[in-house]
Amino acid sequence: MPPDAERDAIVSMLAARPEAEYQLARKPERLAAILARTRQNGYGENFRGWRQEEKIASIAVPVCSQQRVIGCLNLVYIASAMTIEQAAQKHLPALQRVARQIEARMEDEEVWYEMP
Repeated sequence: MPPDAERDAIVSMLAARPEAEYQLARKPERLAAILARTRQNGYGENFRGWRQEEKIASIAVPVCSQQRVIGCLNLVYIASAMTIEQAAQKHLPALQRVARQIEARMEDEEVWYEMP
């Protein structure tokens, strides 16, 4: 399945769930804007966006296998400690470096993931 089709299938599955935490999947324009910003920045972010954990923030980078995202490596922190921009400035290079090391190790060990 091509990455866009795979993403669309996941978003459709999440949009069908009634819980509040899946409401973003029902807002395609907002989701598209977040995905565009994430791609432009090279990392994902969440600043006090979790309803049950409003004091938490995070940044995340993708971990890829065969040019497909298979997971993320993230840093979760207390939001009052720093802004997203400060977190990215201080910690993004290390997160990206470790994600690339994981990817290289998977390639060296021929760890592949079959995508449905």
